[in-house]
Amino acid sequence: MKIIKSLLIWILIFIFAFLNGGLREFLLIPYFGEKVGLILSGAILILTIMIISFIFIPGLKLKSNKEAFIIGLIWFLLTNLFDLFSIYSSGGNFMDFVSLFDITTGNLWTVVVITTLLAPISIYKIKTN
Repeated sequence: MKIIKSLLIWILIFIFAFLNGGLREFLLIPYFGEKVGLILSGAILILTIMIISFIFIPGLKLKSNKEAFIIGLIWFLLTNLFDLFSIYSSGGNFMDFVSLFDITTGNLWTVVVITTLLAPISIYKIKTN
């Protein structure tokens, strides 16, 4: 049941990430430029992931660091697989996927996926201490 609930939390994060993408493309980048828009969008998404995790991870009633890490690992894998599939389905290739991780462009995607990986265990440790 914890896995199903954690998947529902990931879906909620995904919905907010999708909305954040719209905010980035239609407001942040046109107003601030691509590099600053990407940075702002990444920061918003990182904050969103942490807030959602802070609200919902305690409800999973996790029993150990291991459980929290496994949930983060599942979220990390789902996020990267979804992005890889999205890139391939739109005609891109693996190098297009790899380019998401280039922080010199202002894209904070590397930090976003690391946050996705570590948010459950971070919140678990904060809430249990």
